[in-house]
Order: sequence, then C-alpha cells, then structure tokens
Amino acid sequence: MRRFKVTESEIEFYSFHWHHDEKGGKPTDSNGDHGHTEYYDIAMKDLLKTAQDLADAKHMADIALKIREEFQKQFI
Repeated sequence: MRRFKVTESEIEFYSFHWHHDEKGGKPTDSNGDHGHTEYYDIAMKDLLKTAQDLADAKHMADIALKIREEFQKQFI
C-alpha cells in the first residue's frame, strides 16, 4: 500500500487475501476473537451479499482453476 500509494479500500480483493494469509493476525478486532480461518468466513459473508455475487465468485473460481490447470500441464 505504501509503495503504490493506495488504501485497503482501493484494493479490497488483495487486502482480504493479505489479512487472511496473515498467520495469527486479528484483522477484525483487537481482542483476538477472530483468527485466520474465522476471518475468511467473515470476509466472504461481507463480500458475497447476493446470489449474483456468489454466482460471479463461482464463475471466477472456475476460470482460475482452468488457468491453473493449463499452467501446470506444461510441467507434466
């Protein structure tokens, strides 16, 4: 964020993943009630508010899986 002079709200997708991967991080509160796994569920509920949001997320996941499969084929 410092390097590119952006805020977390401007990079919501990356910010979510950064917090999710932060081992032992408590991005949702300061008293440590939510850790790594719990934060993923909370963030998904916040990002996926409608049936269309969920459908779009599933579509993107399918695209990502296809890209990953194609990338890995080169090593087989």
